[in-house]
Amino acid sequence: GPVVVYYLLTGQSVRGIVRNGPGGRRAFDRLATLYAAFEGQPNAPLLPRPVAYVPGLSLVVVEPLPEGLRVSELLATSRGSEVVQQVAHAAAAFHHAPVHFDPSHVPDRDLTELQRRLESLRTSHPEWSRRTAVLAQAVQQRRRQVRARFAPVLGVLHPRHLVCVGERIGLSDADRITCAHPFIDVGDFIAHVISMG
Repeated sequence: GPVVVYYLLTGQSVRGIVRNGPGGRRAFDRLATLYAAFEGQPNAPLLPRPVAYVPGLSLVVVEPLPEGLRVSELLATSRGSEVVQQVAHAAAAFHHAPVHFDPSHVPDRDLTELQRRLESLRTSHPEWSRRTAVLAQAVQQRRRQVRARFAPVLGVLHPRHLVCVGERIGLSDADRITCAHPFIDVGDFIAHVISMG
C-alpha cells in the first residue's frame, strides 16, 4: 500500500496514512500552515499532523487523528445537540485561523453556479420545477444579503469526517482546504445532517 511506497522511497516508516492529495504540494502546505496555527491551542479543532510530501507522486503523508467517535454516530444520541455545538465552535475557530490563502470561491460566482444548476435540474426533472423555482428565488434574494468574506474553509464538513475526541472536534478530511466564505462549510454540514435524518 501507500505506506510501503513511502517507506521504499524514503527509508522512513510512518504511523500515519499516505494519500494522493488534490493539489499536491499546495494541499500539504495549507494543512501544515493551519496545523502550526492551531498547535498548542486547547480549544482549536484537531487536524491530521502533516508529516511529509513526496513530489512527483503527489503523496501527502499525515498522522491520523487520535481515536474518537464519529460525529455521525453521535447525532441521533442524547449527546446530539451537544456535539453539534462542539462542531459549531470548532468550525468557528477554523474559520478564524490567522492564516490566508488565495481564494478559490467567490460568493457571487458560487451563487450564479447554483442558479445554473437549479435551472438545469428544472429542465431535466420538470416534476421538480416548483421546488427548484422556490430555491432559485431564495438564492436570488439572499445573494444581495451575503457580503464577501474570505476565511480558511474545509470545503466539505461531513459528520462522518468529524471525530469527537473528548471536548474537541477532529477534522479528518482536510484535503480540500481553501479560502472562501465560511457559509460553504456551515451549509455543507447542515445539508448533510438534514439528509441523514
